[in-house]
Amino acid sequence: AGMKGIATSRGAAALAMAREYPICAITLDICLPDINGWRVLRRLKQDLETRHIPAYIVSTEDERERAQMMGAVGSVLKPLQTKETIDEFFAEIRRFVDRPVKELLVVEQDDARREPLVALIGNGDVHSTTAAESQEALKLLDERQFDCIVLDMQSPAANVDSVIDRVNGHSPTGETPLVMYSEEPMLLDGTMMDRLARSTKIRHVQTPDRLLDEISLLLHRPIAKLADHQRQ
Repeated sequence: AGMKGIATSRGAAALAMAREYPICAITLDICLPDINGWRVLRRLKQDLETRHIPAYIVSTEDERERAQMMGAVGSVLKPLQTKETIDEFFAEIRRFVDRPVKELLVVEQDDARREPLVALIGNGDVHSTTAAESQEALKLLDERQFDCIVLDMQSPAANVDSVIDRVNGHSPTGETPLVMYSEEPMLLDGTMMDRLARSTKIRHVQTPDRLLDEISLLLHRPIAKLADHQRQ
């Protein structure tokens, strides 16, 4: 696939290698002889030096939702049955790694709230596209692929629901992560609240700092590429 592979069977060695070498991506098995793969993933994502490295879970169990909630790009089931499956898996990794600028969709109705959000996130290695209402967001989702979506939770419940319904997987290894943002009480009915509570694909943040942190994690932004105020 045009990449140099460094392999180890042990999680402790993987954690050391992730710090020692300029790793562009990690494929991680869950059943390792020394450390459970979930612990390895958690430690990778808690370390500011390694949290930006995109990780893909390779497991005998379908743990896609858990993998994404812990910061993995996606997952694939093993055993990998055909060479075509393996080729597509690594092609997906290459497509992610070879795009230095990630695409973010911000759905925010209020101009006064939208501009500070985009300024907080910044551009450079992230290109932010904004939509003022759900129909505009749905049209953009039909036309383009986004790496992450930020959705204002003050939107009417029906609009939030329609956007969530449209956010399906654009790749064979994962789904587009969705971050619900609100600094105020949520204007959602009980049914919608229950749906959000049951979903493991949706993250909810209530402060600008947490929003920046979640987006940086989900878009795999190296800390070194962030502006001083963002790193702080």
